[in-house]
Amino acid sequence: TGFLGLWGNRVDAIDFYTSFVERLSRDICGEREKVSSNTKSIMPAAFVSFKTRWGAAVCAQTQQSRNPTTWLTEWAPEPRDVYWENLAIPFVFLTIRRLIAAIAFFFLTFFFMIPIAIVQSLANIESIEKALPFLKPIIEVIPKTIGVSIPMKATFFITYIMVDGWAGVAGEILRLKPLIIYHLKNSFLVKTEKDREEAMDPGTIGFNTGEPQIQLYFLLGLVYAVVTPILLPFIIVFFALAYVVYRHQEYESAAAFWPDVHVRVVAALI
Repeated sequence: TGFLGLWGNRVDAIDFYTSFVERLSRDICGEREKVSSNTKSIMPAAFVSFKTRWGAAVCAQTQQSRNPTTWLTEWAPEPRDVYWENLAIPFVFLTIRRLIAAIAFFFLTFFFMIPIAIVQSLANIESIEKALPFLKPIIEVIPKTIGVSIPMKATFFITYIMVDGWAGVAGEILRLKPLIIYHLKNSFLVKTEKDREEAMDPGTIGFNTGEPQIQLYFLLGLVYAVVTPILLPFIIVFFALAYVVYRHQEYESAAAFWPDVHVRVVAALI
């Protein structure tokens, strides 16, 4: 009964886990009774599973009651993307919050045009030099930096793409870390077929690390496309390999992360 079964009292596994399941069942029943007796614990939201995609599509796109605000249906997000605390917010308050956010966004955008107009008046180099003469040396240095310093780093980035990019993509499809963890679990922790299936799960791409890496190489390709085009074939090879590796991924909230990616891609173009 101790850690990993290395020490503790020796008991029969069937009796021990049977009593453990019974104890968990009692705790679950107690929590259900607590939720049923307290109306504040009941959230005005539910997740529904369908046997077919057709049934889910029909339910998500049709009105379910005479009053359109009684039952509102939409596609469910990926479980890791659910902000569970917001599920308790009633529809009326949620609508009010959205309205307040829209009004705040409008005024923020409207008043933001004032500094934009000021900056627009200084959009060309000649205007900047006239308005801010002390910036003239910096303005003269920028073309030299782009034309001289950046091409000098091309060799480093070519090596970086080959070592980190090509090898990183190969390592991603190899899944070396999950492979090692699987063998460790299979040797010491796996006791049933279900445990073995869970241990064999290699996981999916980590968007916190994989997606920024892809955008970094995209930015490098844009920067060096003009000053050092020889770097482009290495970028193309990386994206070809990345396309094969990252092509099939788990469901991720219907591409809800794509707007952030799009903004960063546009910023890289600018």
